[in-house]
Amino acid sequence: MTKKLPIIYKPSYLTEEKLQNIAKNKYNGKDNSILYRFVFGHFYNFLVNHVIPSWVAYIVVWIYSPSMNKEMPSWVYFFTAFCLFVYFTLDNCDGKQARKTNSSTPLGQLFDHGCDCITTSLILQNLCATIQAGASVRFAMFLLMGVPIFYFATWEEYMTDYFYLPELNGPDEGLFLITVMFIHGGFDPNFWKKSTFGIENFNYLFVFTLFLFVVTAAGNFKNAMKGDHFKESSKLYIFKSLSPCFLTSLFGSLWIYFRFELFLKHPRLVMTSIGFIFANINLRVLVAHVSKDFGNWYIKKRFLMLFAIPIAYYLFGWIVISEETFLRFYAFF
Repeated sequence: MTKKLPIIYKPSYLTEEKLQNIAKNKYNGKDNSILYRFVFGHFYNFLVNHVIPSWVAYIVVWIYSPSMNKEMPSWVYFFTAFCLFVYFTLDNCDGKQARKTNSSTPLGQLFDHGCDCITTSLILQNLCATIQAGASVRFAMFLLMGVPIFYFATWEEYMTDYFYLPELNGPDEGLFLITVMFIHGGFDPNFWKKSTFGIENFNYLFVFTLFLFVVTAAGNFKNAMKGDHFKESSKLYIFKSLSPCFLTSLFGSLWIYFRFELFLKHPRLVMTSIGFIFANINLRVLVAHVSKDFGNWYIKKRFLMLFAIPIAYYLFGWIVISEETFLRFYAFF
């Protein structure tokens, strides 16, 4: 019997056929993470099987330093580490709880991964505040390397119909390492500003992050090329499916370049706005995947407008409202 979907889904966004595809969709994936298999997996299973009761819905299981260049009180680092640990613990438990209670749905998958899309840039910003990166070109590149990786992983799942996490990955080892860095910041907040062999420690981290970005992205593309959907698609279609990520990265970089003084003044506000755009296009890939809507690739005009306003200000010297006011309204709504 075909499931009747709630009326809140508007046919103007997804057709009835796509909605039925969502109802039929089943999650398919594997986590090969070393930490997950030997440590965290057992911990998560213990929580789901012995701590979280079955009557708890799985969906329930789920500013400081605005300039990001100053030392913070120790408790801020420790509290941030605690919050991140709770976040990725519950993020892993919700899927297990859904299967335990037989309530796993594509909507749950969208909500779960949707939250991850939104928090990615926020977690990276907190990491940059911990290492006191400040509003710099390195900080911008740090964020613009970290956020697209989530898109590539989602795009790989879209092409292969399989969510695969390798032995070393961001959701497991990556978040655990960031948690450790938060804790370390509570003991030695200025560590990344110190030098080793005449080179600032942050530069070592930057090169390491660049290396991880290249290796991870290459792995995503390698796996995607094995997928049936990739093999059946034209080169133009594949480029089109990646274009939202490339365009957002390009316009985000141009925005920072043209209006660098705004970035220096409000680094978190600028990067949060760019991060939310990445979250939106990631969610569109997820919706396209679960609904089998393989043609829904576009960026809404309001997102392009975000980049157009500061660039126009640089070129023509005026806009109707201040950029700060526009960004605050944009990030809020």
